[in-house]
Amino acid sequence: MERRDHERVTSVHNIRLLIGEGTENDPVVNVAVRIYGEEYKTNEVICLAGGPGFSAIGKDLAPFADFARIHERTTVVVDMPGTGMSILPGQDKKKGEEGYRDYSHLWTIEQHVKWLDAIRLGLGTEKPDLLGNSWGAMLAFEYALSHPENIRSIIAIGAMESISDYQRDSVQHLLEIHPNALEIIKAYETSDDEGKKIYKPLLDAIETTLTRRHGLGVRMQLLPEARENWEVQ
Repeated sequence: MERRDHERVTSVHNIRLLIGEGTENDPVVNVAVRIYGEEYKTNEVICLAGGPGFSAIGKDLAPFADFARIHERTTVVVDMPGTGMSILPGQDKKKGEEGYRDYSHLWTIEQHVKWLDAIRLGLGTEKPDLLGNSWGAMLAFEYALSHPENIRSIIAIGAMESISDYQRDSVQHLLEIHPNALEIIKAYETSDDEGKKIYKPLLDAIETTLTRRHGLGVRMQLLPEARENWEVQ
């Protein structure tokens, strides 16, 4: 008897892609990728998480599996370098701890575009669709501006078209919530337990403001623990 759509089984394949030139400005990165419906071999969709910094693989992946099965399309979910199961060596260490490494020079739009192109090539995908949520959609836009010949289309969810406008508006909104917001965030990002103590009230204020204005809640997402059952290719 032929399976109906909701009964059909879609394959799931976890792999690791090694990308990067091995230099300080382009280190080798072990990128975690989950592929749904690899057997379809057509119309690939690469899915990018928001943030920056959120894990795509660490979220609820059922919609990706459903999308691949229903539309019979290979659906690729990627944890970009520095996020989720693609963290860099020493990135999970605190400043001052043995093995700590500072990668702040890599957190640029240009580097993320370079990483995304290396991931596309590593997957052997000629012209995928890019599906991005929030920051993931902004990255897709930036990639399209640099490599329009390498993608078929962009599916944007909760995105903004201008990163510079977003940065300007974000600063304005933060200062409306707390006059010292930028100093508090800087203290948290560069420091120690004292910086974290003053950051928590700011986060509470942001959550209260968003809930009051939009009925939204803010959740901190932690990096999932690294796993070893991923193939390297």
